[in-house]
Amino acid sequence: LVKGSREQGSRTMPALCRAITRRFPSVVRARPFISHVRWFSSDKNKHNNYALVLNAGSSSIKYGLFDIKTDGQDGTLLCSGIVDSLGSENAKLKHNDALAGKQVSHEMSIPDHSTGLKKVVEILMEKDGAIREIDDIKVVGHRVVHGGNLFSGPTVINDDVIRAIEKCSTLAPLHNPANLVGIRIAKELFPAPHVAVFDTAFHTTMPPESYRYAIPKELYEEHGIRKYGFHGTSFTYVLGATAAALKRPIEDLNIIMLHLGSGASMACVKNGKGIDTTMGMTPLEGLVMGTRSGDIDPGIYTHLCTQLNMSPAEVDRMLNRRSGLLGLCGQNDMRGIISAASKGDADAKLARQIFVERIRKYLGAYLVKLNGELDAIVFTGGIGENDFALRESICEGLRSLGIELDTTKNLSGLSLVEVQGTFSRTKILVIPTNEELSIALQSADVAGVVSKLSGAEKLAQAQTEWQVPKAAEAEYDPSAPKLGNALFVEGTGMTAVEEVGLLYAVLPRAPRVGYFRPFAEGENDRSISLMRSIFRLDEAPEVMQGITVAEATKLLSHGQEKELFDQVLSKYVEYRKGKDFVLVSCGRLENDSHFWSQKMAAALNLPVLLISDLGHESDLAIIKGGLDSNNVKIAGVLMSGLPPGNEYADTANECKEAIEQLGLRSVGMLPKSAIIHQVTMAEVVDALGAKVFFGEESLDRSIVKDITVATLDMNRMLHRLRVHPGTLVIVHSGRADVLLSLVLAARSSNYPRPAGILLTGSRNLDPDVDDILCGLNGIAMPVIGVEEDTFACTTTLLKHRPVLLPSSTTKIEAAQVLFQRHIDPKFLNQLVATNAEDYVVTPKLFQHNIFSVARSAKQRIVLPEGDDPRVLAAAGELLARNLCEVTILGKEDLIQNRAKRNHVSLKGVKIVDPETETTDEMVDALYNARKSKGMTKELARDMLQGEPNWFGTMMMYLDQADGMVSGACHSTAATMRPALQVIKMAPGFSLVSSVFFMLLPGRVLVFGDCAINVDPTADELAEIATASAQTARAFGILPRVAMLSYATGDSNQGPMIDKVREATKKARLLAPNELIEGPIQFDAAVDPAVAAVKYKGQDSPVAGKATVLVFPDLNAGNNAYKAVQQASKSIAVGPIMQGLRKPVNDLSRGCTIDDIVNTVVVTCLQSKASKELAKNK
Repeated sequence: LVKGSREQGSRTMPALCRAITRRFPSVVRARPFISHVRWFSSDKNKHNNYALVLNAGSSSIKYGLFDIKTDGQDGTLLCSGIVDSLGSENAKLKHNDALAGKQVSHEMSIPDHSTGLKKVVEILMEKDGAIREIDDIKVVGHRVVHGGNLFSGPTVINDDVIRAIEKCSTLAPLHNPANLVGIRIAKELFPAPHVAVFDTAFHTTMPPESYRYAIPKELYEEHGIRKYGFHGTSFTYVLGATAAALKRPIEDLNIIMLHLGSGASMACVKNGKGIDTTMGMTPLEGLVMGTRSGDIDPGIYTHLCTQLNMSPAEVDRMLNRRSGLLGLCGQNDMRGIISAASKGDADAKLARQIFVERIRKYLGAYLVKLNGELDAIVFTGGIGENDFALRESICEGLRSLGIELDTTKNLSGLSLVEVQGTFSRTKILVIPTNEELSIALQSADVAGVVSKLSGAEKLAQAQTEWQVPKAAEAEYDPSAPKLGNALFVEGTGMTAVEEVGLLYAVLPRAPRVGYFRPFAEGENDRSISLMRSIFRLDEAPEVMQGITVAEATKLLSHGQEKELFDQVLSKYVEYRKGKDFVLVSCGRLENDSHFWSQKMAAALNLPVLLISDLGHESDLAIIKGGLDSNNVKIAGVLMSGLPPGNEYADTANECKEAIEQLGLRSVGMLPKSAIIHQVTMAEVVDALGAKVFFGEESLDRSIVKDITVATLDMNRMLHRLRVHPGTLVIVHSGRADVLLSLVLAARSSNYPRPAGILLTGSRNLDPDVDDILCGLNGIAMPVIGVEEDTFACTTTLLKHRPVLLPSSTTKIEAAQVLFQRHIDPKFLNQLVATNAEDYVVTPKLFQHNIFSVARSAKQRIVLPEGDDPRVLAAAGELLARNLCEVTILGKEDLIQNRAKRNHVSLKGVKIVDPETETTDEMVDALYNARKSKGMTKELARDMLQGEPNWFGTMMMYLDQADGMVSGACHSTAATMRPALQVIKMAPGFSLVSSVFFMLLPGRVLVFGDCAINVDPTADELAEIATASAQTARAFGILPRVAMLSYATGDSNQGPMIDKVREATKKARLLAPNELIEGPIQFDAAVDPAVAAVKYKGQDSPVAGKATVLVFPDLNAGNNAYKAVQQASKSIAVGPIMQGLRKPVNDLSRGCTIDDIVNTVVVTCLQSKASKELAKNK
């Protein structure tokens, strides 16, 4: 007998059952209110993400059980049902088994909600039922009709939430009390987290001009009378489905959604946020509905009460239950109305016309609200999805507004379809809603059962970089001869890898880099395309080249050498304007070795860097002779392809001697990189022009180590692939047996994953095979196809050599590392000398050098969320890239198994299990730190063993870790609370604040505080300013701090500007060596032209060139960073927490692997900076 509270049982029973099943084949587990016994079998798969959705009404309970996918993006309905007529002897329980396709109905006495829910549990757990035991349900989601203005999203239910829902009951007296009954009873029955999902939450982003009524203000302030809107769960689901259908981020969408059913409403969405809706404080306002009137003159209510002697209750009942379509034509079912109208019923025709006209009225109003910028109109709900004639009537005559329906597509009857005409600017979509699934997904996400992977831009894709490590800056020798701010590369071993590495190496000294090709292959020149993509060069390809090879050959054949050089020179001189450094890569004319490239270097008057492969040293003498004859200065020689390992040092010395004997200077010796010289599936796709069917996200990470043509039977083929992992299998598209077998094998954690599958003979999959594969919930292994036959493809690939693609992030990073380790820093300093006063950090500099700094001083980072596959993948990548030391919290066997299933190597990662490795030292430390707050040793041990964020925090407290990153499946509060209570403030800090790095075109600015402190005092604002300056400096940005306000200098007075003025004085006292200006307006802070006017005759080191902008309060800061982010389409990195003694950073629930990696690297730099600050103090 296991006895204890529900909370204790939910935590201990799964572990207890796992321990027992190691010894016994099966375990019987029973609960008192269950009328039968369930078998807990040790050989059953216990991994699931079941979400139970409940909708408790006054006399009914609707339910649905979903299996949520691990990425949190979708789910499968397992079963659903309804318990109806509660409180009667003839109550009915109707249950639908969605997987088996069976329906059962029971009639019985069910006196109350408690009995009804217990009956639901019994039917779920009966033999062959959906669940084995109650703990299979990981989250319970409750539909709650009204959240007032208290809830803006799904919320985990606790006592405070229940009280808040009770407070909102006055706004929904028929619904919220019934919802609460279901919540209270369900919490007794189900130990899982419970989440409330509110119909009104979607609309909380409406501005006041949309939700306020023109009635006395006190009615709004004291009684909450305002528009709230409903159908929020439906709109949430449909908005996400629309973004997926259009393949666009939600935040980019301007759409109008029409939920048309017995209840009907519309929602206007701008930039992914609801800005208006048709329903009001109650569902009665807005569109004509089945039995609700929708908009009417409020004076009618008074007239009915005074002239017809109707009571308020009678009027309410009439407007809600006997009006709408029912009042107009005697029917409330649209199908019956359509039938009656087709038979000539005038009332039915008028009812449809009024229904349509009200929708068109709001459609026009919302189109104006969006300034005519409408991406899509979306129909959903029973009527919206199925009434094609209604859709046609609504869209009729709107061509001049860019809205045109295709009548043929509109009749298709498909469940998710675009029905707009060819010339319609606005998409018109029909998308089925799924409110229950929406509740399940939102509940699973907010409870941390799964986390959605958003399609937001990855930080790594932004190619954001940062500044050079200080160690390299210290090597700058101002007396060294300068080579200038441009370099011409020439030689036998010149490749894209060397050019990319070289440009990255000079980036910290020259933020505005350029790339120029005197002789190019035209607009499709691969080298220009590569550099434009990697370094985000926004110039057009034609301005980055002097002349095409074809044009140059033609001019030379006509003896027009002078014209050729004049054209190239003029384009080069124009191109280099505004650049800090330009790399010139000549290109080759046909049948020319080095003659014309050497003459071009002389014409451009540029120093030349000779690049040579190992084994071509003898060619250097010939090339040197040609350059000398053209009076070209040789900057040095870069050797590549040296053998790595033990042979490197001897070979490098031999090469240096050979170079010096020629009278040349060695500037670097690059060993051969296994990473750079491997072929990826992305290169195979590029070489063959293949179509990608599956696994596009894995193309750059899938390494081709071998190639085989599938002619063997599958047993022998599988054996060969086991012996030769990383093999690309080439097979004809008709061999479905091979394709399906290999996809299955790749999903097994016991089998090495092939590099990919190349299907020949067709660029299309067989429809049946495609259906099967699409139903596998994601195929990570690349599957690609080409029209060409097997022989042609194999021949092409056998001749293929490794190349660098814009997507080759691993190779690009390897090139950076090679140059960091093996290039002579004195050579780089001779190329560009940067004045620190004029130094500008650009977005391109951000990621490159934070990674460099992280490698140079590796920190110890703890990741508490070992059960999240994204965290494991990020940990593997952090170790593989040598960025930090990683500790993951969790059970080692489970973590290793999960990593193995996802083909992630955790070699070098330290795994710690809080349940078994909580030490007395750690317990005592937590107890002593919190005993004044009621902490006991027993509670401390429970917290450390049961809450990984507390364990990770105590690792930092005991100096076993330098920083922590969490939040992928934990709330911000759960992540930050332990640090605030135990780690506490760094010396000199009294509050925690935050900054955002704004990666704007051409520069990076620091905005603070935009996330934490609502209305800071002058003292707090001063501290935020100095803390933000320290953070900026830690990330390589010279802090010039602007204390922002609505006026500049002494031009105005007032409480806000006086606070900023006082904060400026105090900030200067706190940090006398920092450059701080204030109060100052935003434009004067960042625009030199505005600063010159407002600071005329004054010498301000900040005005016009501020890098750190401190906002007076959270309202200003939060709105400003979002406005700048949206207006400039730039990236905001943050919030980055500052002020803690050791860094803790919070991830978003929808974070990607790259987001986690970048956040960990940021945490490493914060740790390094805090250590340096403590050491200096």
